[in-house]
Amino acid sequence: INLLHDVLSAWFPVPTRSQMLKAYPRQLIHTLFDATEIFTDKATRLKVYSVLYSHYKNHSTLKFLIGCYGIGTTWDEAVSDGFGGSISDPMVTRITKLLDMIPFG
Repeated sequence: INLLHDVLSAWFPVPTRSQMLKAYPRQLIHTLFDATEIFTDKATRLKVYSVLYSHYKNHSTLKFLIGCYGIGTTWDEAVSDGFGGSISDPMVTRITKLLDMIPFG
């Protein structure tokens, strides 16, 4: 792990504060959302398998919607419950109502 840290930190150095501020958008971004999928074991029951199967990943997955601030940190309520991989990203967004938690403007 130390070797991996040495190699990756040489390729991907941590940006300085001034570098981050230069890359930060002019208009403030409150939250970035992304749906992510985590592989699961294949379900033995057909109904459960059909809910968990993700055509995008060609595997059984659980899908989560995660929100993070523009600087990369998450807030507690910004990680949704897990859904079966067959659900669409827009549907997860509607069900979780995470967009309703963002202040207007």
